[in-house]
Amino acid sequence: MRQSWIVCGAFGAIVGACGGDDAQAGIEWKGADPHVVLKGTVNAEDLNIDLTEPGKVEVAEVVCEREYAVPVINGADDLSMATLEGFEISATIQVGDEVRMFELDIEGPNLMKLVGKKIEIVPDGSDVADGQAVVEIKWTRVSDEAELLDTDTDTGSITIQEISGAPGEGGVVIADDDGAIGVTGELRFSATEVLNISFTAKCGANDISELVSAP
Repeated sequence: MRQSWIVCGAFGAIVGACGGDDAQAGIEWKGADPHVVLKGTVNAEDLNIDLTEPGKVEVAEVVCEREYAVPVINGADDLSMATLEGFEISATIQVGDEVRMFELDIEGPNLMKLVGKKIEIVPDGSDVADGQAVVEIKWTRVSDEAELLDTDTDTGSITIQEISGAPGEGGVVIADDDGAIGVTGELRFSATEVLNISFTAKCGANDISELVSAP
């Protein structure tokens, strides 16, 4: 059976009226349909990207990869004890006269339990507690694969608006190539550089990290 955890319900008047954490982050979630919105300043570059119109997201090619930690008990993966420890969203976007790959990497403990809750962003290298996450962004120019930016967010917040999909064996890990993730956030890089985001991305293959436990 398909499962979906959504903060405000269906896209439309309900989302526009419910406000909540996404509104506090400076931008509303644009709904369950795949989309990309980036508005603000990062690396001294002003961005106003809004790929929410029908057909725009096909150009963006927005996809996500879920990252699960799975305990190994007596030599076997225990999928029933898996936790979602991160996810990466990537999108190919036209920025000026360049085509770039944008990557958003979010890592924090047991993110599945935090759907709909504001998650505090902490600097990379911090002890990340429940309700916190480390957020990294990257820009890569597609034509020559030059890395234009790779930076961590200093402060801010994100809200996971949706995690959908049908869990497979063990009832926790969503099957490869099923479901989607929706997220909004206010990413602060300095006192003058802030990037507001809204994404929904269809997910592909999962990234599984095995955690070896004593028998």
